[in-house]
Amino acid sequence: MHSFKNIRISTLVSILLLLVCRVVNAQPNVRDEQVANNLKQHVEYLCSSELMGRSTTTGHDTLAAQYIDSVFLSYKLMGMPCFSEATYAQKFNVYNTISAKQQLLAGDRPFLFKDDFVYVGVMPPMDSEFEVVFGGVFDEQRVRNMNLRGKALLVFAKNFGLISIQVQQVAADAGCPLVLVVNPLRQSGFYSLSRNIRADAAYANFCIDPSKEPLVRSLCSQSKGSVPVVFITDRVAESILRVCPKDLLKKIEQNEPLGLPSNLPEILFSSNSQVDTLPTQNVVGWIAAQKQTQQSVVVGAHFDHLAPHGQNWYPGADDNASGTAVMLEVARLLSEDLRTGYKPRRNIVFAGFTAEEIGLLGSQYYSLNPVFCTDSTAAFINIDMVGRLTKAGFDYDYIYVDGNNDRDIFLQTLNSLNSDSTLIIDSKMFTTNQILSDHYHYDNLGLPSYLITTGLHNDYHRPTDTPEKLSYIGMTKIVRLVYEAIRYYANAEDPW
Repeated sequence: MHSFKNIRISTLVSILLLLVCRVVNAQPNVRDEQVANNLKQHVEYLCSSELMGRSTTTGHDTLAAQYIDSVFLSYKLMGMPCFSEATYAQKFNVYNTISAKQQLLAGDRPFLFKDDFVYVGVMPPMDSEFEVVFGGVFDEQRVRNMNLRGKALLVFAKNFGLISIQVQQVAADAGCPLVLVVNPLRQSGFYSLSRNIRADAAYANFCIDPSKEPLVRSLCSQSKGSVPVVFITDRVAESILRVCPKDLLKKIEQNEPLGLPSNLPEILFSSNSQVDTLPTQNVVGWIAAQKQTQQSVVVGAHFDHLAPHGQNWYPGADDNASGTAVMLEVARLLSEDLRTGYKPRRNIVFAGFTAEEIGLLGSQYYSLNPVFCTDSTAAFINIDMVGRLTKAGFDYDYIYVDGNNDRDIFLQTLNSLNSDSTLIIDSKMFTTNQILSDHYHYDNLGLPSYLITTGLHNDYHRPTDTPEKLSYIGMTKIVRLVYEAIRYYANAEDPW
């Protein structure tokens, strides 16, 4: 946490003024029972079998969007400007590059993606032939001394996860455009990796602009300009090396001559693909500031979830019907404040995002097409997975905050607004790894953008993430906190 000398005096003054104003103005109390009941109704509908998980890929997110649209209408929020009349629907297309067939040609033998090779993150170069250099069991110093410029490196490794991190920088420094990795001792490692990728590989092909690399794929790479790392089976390695990998490994361990051919066959990756277009929409409503301004506070939550898989479907109660319900209740309370004379200094935007699960695409589209100027955003608060707050046997309830820009000041503000002595706000959970959620795009622009969450659990992305497991009392506490935070950032003369 920042020391006092690092916090601007204006911030402290604003917080003190806010605390005084809260007493003087006697803002309407949040009626907990009504809020909890409303939260439960929102969650139960969003998790109903009619919506089948609210997936963007199946079109069920449209039903969730229509529901949020009707709720915004009942609150009489302002809508997105349109040629005919204002609307809450922010329509856009998601593009899915469907790879009909990806293959690796090693010598004269073709091998198929997922069956004999897989990759995570950066796609290998397509339709370019590469000479292969064998690097033996991966050793950083030995690889650095090899001539790899413009050539593909093939190495043995026991741990796929570790080598993908270690070998990329070494290869990049050597001018190597491609790395092939095989584990001769444990083929099950490849098939385990392939199964995990099988479910998620398609998501790396979703985007809102087919001319640019999908966000998921670019984020999977360790850094910009990362070298593609392709994991292959023994069959592929033997086709390239002309020697059984296990036999070759024994020769290496016994320091015997390897007997490799003088020229290894070149390899070539190719792909046939088509682009599928999925129409979808965000849902955006807003409360106007007392005077015309581009300044705004944004409250966001994604309402989409996962597509059914076989007989299983995924209700997504915590992920993220919980965050959507909290966003809707905060919108209701603030819309009721308007009828009692509340006039915010800044516009307040409520955004329901779709396509989060396939690459943060709804929030990406909104960040490029906002209602108000992105760089005039006083705060972006993203609510994602907030349904598991209250836990039996614990005296205190923890919520977690993530965000890279002035997070300590944001935490200071939240703590000053938190009137519940049982609610602990923690920002230490994410000090090393940022959680990827819809605050990412604003955060990446250097803007004050934050995630509020109660964290992951064993039901995450499983059919067992159901409404009865949520704590609606706990969610009510979060409604109170977010409500107060939004009023502060919408009203303070200088919130930072």
